[in-house]
Parts: sequence; C-alpha cells; structure tokens
Amino acid sequence: MRILLLILSFSSVVFLFSQESMLQVIPFVQNKKVVMNQTIPITENYSIEIETLKMYLSAIQINQDPIIDSVYLLDFEEYHPILLPNTKEIKEFSFSIGLDSIKNVSENYDGALDPIHGMYWAWHTGYTNFKLKGKIHFSTNETKDIELHLGGYLAPFQTVQNKTVKGNLSSTITIRLQLEYLIEYAVKNTYYSILSPGKSAHELSSLLPSLFQLQTNEK
Repeated sequence: MRILLLILSFSSVVFLFSQESMLQVIPFVQNKKVVMNQTIPITENYSIEIETLKMYLSAIQINQDPIIDSVYLLDFEEYHPILLPNTKEIKEFSFSIGLDSIKNVSENYDGALDPIHGMYWAWHTGYTNFKLKGKIHFSTNETKDIELHLGGYLAPFQTVQNKTVKGNLSSTITIRLQLEYLIEYAVKNTYYSILSPGKSAHELSSLLPSLFQLQTNEK
C-alpha cells in the first residue's frame, strides 16, 4: 500500500508539472546561439565576445490575463526557462522588458529584485533593465570593451519597453533574442559605455522590443 501511494504521489507531481507552460528566451547573434565568452562574428569587420547578459522581464500577460507579481531576472550565465501557469490555448503573450516606476521605487528587495544580482544602481536611479558586457574584436586587431547598462524610470528617459506576440502559440513559447541589432547600432554610434540613465540609455532601450522574435520552429 505504501509503495502504491508513493507511485500515485509521484504521478501527481509529474501531472502537475506537465500542466505548466514555459517561456524560453534564447540569445542569438545572426544565426548562432550565444555561448558566453566565445567570439561570434557580426559583420566582416568585427565580432562580439559576450561576458555578461542579464535582463528583467515583468508584467507578463497570457491572453491579456496578468500573472500577478511576475518579475523575472534572466541571467544567461546560469539560465533557466520561466515556468508559467498552464493555459490550454495561448493566442497572445505580452511582457515588459525591464521594470516599471513602481518596482523601481519599491523597497521590496526580495528574489529577483535583490541588489546582490548586480542590477540595482541606487534609490534615485533604480534598476538596470538590460545589461550587456563584453568585447568587440575588430578585423584591424583592435579590441574595444562594450558595457551597456540600460535603465532609468524618470521622465523623459524612461526605459521600460513592452512586447506582444500573437498567434497559435504552443505551451512552450520560444523567443529568439537577436542581439546583433543592438550591438550594430551601438558600434555605429560609438555607444561603448553606458553606465547610467539618460538619453543614450533611452535611445538604445527603444530597440529592445525588436530583439525579441517569436521562434515558430526549432532551428
């Protein structure tokens, strides 16, 4: 009887786990998956070596139904997919890239908001929404450090962005994060070091939604 109960309990756990949906965000440069600390070509003139890649996703909605208190920190050095409430049919999925002003001024520093994660600036500047750090290797043998800390919640340079994807989505939503759009723009405009809120952080943050692209099949 005890063995039967254990089997039933294990089956129940598996069943409950299988009812959850999942969000995967996979960073790419061109058509290559990003591997931290490995060099990936962007153009014939330069390549990128990414050392740090972190970002907040928040305010998640499935079919326009909000997931309460949804704040997730994605750290691609030790990345795990986001488990979501089970939804039989997902037609619309939306989220914020970064944190709204309420989260920035809140004194709740638990979980993903803990300053230990290296995403909190200070009380008057709030959180970094998106962080990329690495090296640009040019074909001329020159190397430049690149460090983009994109954040800021005060007008006129708010940086939180919104993204919505629609369609007949599966229970596992896979999104490609096409980083070359951001990196090419930063290199073209010599934005190699952005470490505080302001016009440049606001300008680059406006590109973030275009990086998130729904992957409809495995590549």
